[in-house]
Amino acid sequence: MLVIDDEQAIRLFLEATLLDEGYTVVPFGDGASTLDWLQQGVPDLVLLDLMLPDMSGIQVLDHLKKAYPHVPVVVITAYSQTDTAVQAMKLDAFDYVSKPIELDRLLKVVAQALEQTAEARTRYQHVHQNDLFRGFPDVVPSRSEEMHRIYDTVRKISGGPATTVLIEGESGVGKDVVANLIHRTSLRSDYPFLEVNCAALPENLLESELFGHEKGAFTDAVSQKLGLLELAHSGTLFLDEIGEMPLSVQVKLLRVLEKMTFRRVGGMEEINVDVRIIA
Repeated sequence: MLVIDDEQAIRLFLEATLLDEGYTVVPFGDGASTLDWLQQGVPDLVLLDLMLPDMSGIQVLDHLKKAYPHVPVVVITAYSQTDTAVQAMKLDAFDYVSKPIELDRLLKVVAQALEQTAEARTRYQHVHQNDLFRGFPDVVPSRSEEMHRIYDTVRKISGGPATTVLIEGESGVGKDVVANLIHRTSLRSDYPFLEVNCAALPENLLESELFGHEKGAFTDAVSQKLGLLELAHSGTLFLDEIGEMPLSVQVKLLRVLEKMTFRRVGGMEEINVDVRIIA
């Protein structure tokens, strides 16, 4: 695999870590050297920093995807580069990791990217639009160009393991349908798809519904309850009307989005989950 980062310390760290995991690594510190190498070889995976000294990581990503669309690219970005990371995902990056790099997340993303074969990527990219609606007999696919672009986006999201998705639109346009499509056409389709309307529950009940609670956490907590985050492990959790979620619950949800870990209400144990959150 290729490791492309202008910071030597990070290159050496990634190279040593990946070598210890049994991977073969070719490191580069700039875009030009990377493009020269790509004229002679095809990597299994690319780790790409978005900030390079001679060109942007987006330019390298665009070139790589045009030449080898089946090669998964994981972009490395600082928290201040969120907009650029989103642009990279639109160019079909497999996923992204943020600096400072969390080693466990990096290795997990690398493993997932390498598991995704060229045949699987081709299947997701060339599947007929109507296949997205398999299992939705009451939905008629739109023929408009605008909706077809949305279907293409759904396919890109479904083909990778990226966790968080935000769907925007007025009430009644079918955001729940899109959320279902993403889940049913993704690698998580064999696992639960759960949803909750954040506007329908008061703050204390919503918190318990999402995170669960321990026995005795509050007056009516006569037994332990698993929250939707745990029940949706390996699958998808759809948070409808997330804009109505109380700020206190949003703070706790942010920790889940950043680290995929949380505590039940009244609990001390850190619980790790792997769930795609769609809002």
